[in-house]
Amino acid sequence: MRVLVLGGTNFLGKHAVRSLASHGYEVTSVNIDPDASSHLPEGAESIFCNRKDHETLRKVLSGRVFDAVVDIVHAPTLPPDIAIVLDSVGLSIQRYVYCSSSTVYQKNGIYPMRDSHPRKRLDEAPSPYVQAKLQNEDFLFERSRQGVPITIIRPRHIYGPDNLTYREGFHFDRLLRNRPILVPGDGSSLYQMGHVADIGDSFRLALETDQAIGQAYTITGDEAYTLDAYVDLLAEIAGAKANKVYFDPKLLDKFDQPGFVFGEAETLNEGHGLFDISKAKQQLGYAPRSLRDGMTETFDWYIETEGKNYPNRTLGFAFEDQVLALVTGGA
Repeated sequence: MRVLVLGGTNFLGKHAVRSLASHGYEVTSVNIDPDASSHLPEGAESIFCNRKDHETLRKVLSGRVFDAVVDIVHAPTLPPDIAIVLDSVGLSIQRYVYCSSSTVYQKNGIYPMRDSHPRKRLDEAPSPYVQAKLQNEDFLFERSRQGVPITIIRPRHIYGPDNLTYREGFHFDRLLRNRPILVPGDGSSLYQMGHVADIGDSFRLALETDQAIGQAYTITGDEAYTLDAYVDLLAEIAGAKANKVYFDPKLLDKFDQPGFVFGEAETLNEGHGLFDISKAKQQLGYAPRSLRDGMTETFDWYIETEGKNYPNRTLGFAFEDQVLALVTGGA
């Protein structure tokens, strides 16, 4: 099968391409990475093009034949950017797999959230990113009703080697420096994460069963940890002691521009992150690894790279110290 991947050289896209290539798919990646050849597996083709440049994209895809499209990169992507791809590759494709996000779901206090869980309305979307994901899903579901074979993947909190999001690295940085870890609330909120290689596999799996046509799947890990247990796990893996300080997230309202206090995570006062992934396991054969195994691998990579891969890395602790002062001083 010939697969066009939009965004195949960065974190999730890179792992999706690896999964496809290792299972015999012919992969062509559209990307804006000038060093793409070093990030793509042997045999994968790179097309240097910004997907937002519709005229050029149409030209570079002209005359090419693809059986499927895996759409991962957010450029930011909007419905016209998807439409130009569909128009360029033709309507004979066997599947269009789109990377959405678990952030499209409403937080309404009902857990676990299943794939059929209500989505946010556009006016409820907290950011342009979430608005775009909702708009793109609506566009693709409408195309699905017109006969286009689409599948939507909704990843949740991706972690793992090569991560560009300052998530698990945030905690490793602090644990290894004996810094206090600010834990929202009493630490009992549930937190669910998915390893990047497992989530990368889900895009390939979505191509391999007709049952996935017209469906959306939440893709993340199989386990939900409390924030408390999550910090304890990372401390154990890092061989460090977890000095946890619990705080009320409403304290952050005192700051005009609050910094990170629990890594680059979801809004900390929106309740649990608890998702039922049984549909993906049953229909796609999705089989995520344990958080312990995945984080152990991730910590090894973090040590090897000295934690320098995160663009938003924060080793200045002034903001956290201000929050700590509020917690201990009550001011």
